[in-house]
Amino acid sequence: EVEVSLFDGPFMFTTRACVLPTNFMVSEISSTTALASWEGNGEVSWELEYGTAGFELGDGEVIFLGETEVVLESLTSAITYDVYLRANCGPNGRSKYIGPVTFTTL
Repeated sequence: EVEVSLFDGPFMFTTRACVLPTNFMVSEISSTTALASWEGNGEVSWELEYGTAGFELGDGEVIFLGETEVVLESLTSAITYDVYLRANCGPNGRSKYIGPVTFTTL
């Protein structure tokens, strides 16, 4: 004899949207370094991308981060840079990029 089970449901669920970081800024700028920082708003992983001002996203240096600040190193003196940031939410994808924050090294 074949057993037949009844379906249970339907079940409703929602996935949590990937939350944009806020208060994204660059400070402590020197001739070769700068500090990028932001508020995580409950997220725990981010992707920061930077390059010389006007670079195309995808062509910059990418840093994967688990904290809300990073020192950008090995910068060139007297160059203007753009920095973009987005949250990386794993299975829920990624947020949109915020930025650019633009700064010039000393």
